[in-house]
Amino acid sequence: MDRDEASTSTSEGKSLEEAPVAEGLEPTQPVSFLSLFKFSTYGEIAWLFFGFIMCCIKALTLPAVVIIYSEFTSMLVDRAMGFGTSSKVHALPLFGGGKSL
Repeated sequence: MDRDEASTSTSEGKSLEEAPVAEGLEPTQPVSFLSLFKFSTYGEIAWLFFGFIMCCIKALTLPAVVIIYSEFTSMLVDRAMGFGTSSKVHALPLFGGGKSL
């Protein structure tokens, strides 16, 4: 089987020209990603850009939030157990916390 023949056949071995097509559907040409925004307004594009920037900020802050939450949880466990800190906290003092249980 040639590469051309394999790329133009379906899983049943029929060629794409012989494969049944649903009634009313016509084969369409592929379009580029940027042409999908052909009819959008400048405001809509600005909102998409704003959303992308906010997603990047969220992705960058997630590791810091996990570290701060884990340190806070560690301090709560130490407080419940009734002894001093089991580990030194590094991020909480930056925000004024972690000095005492």
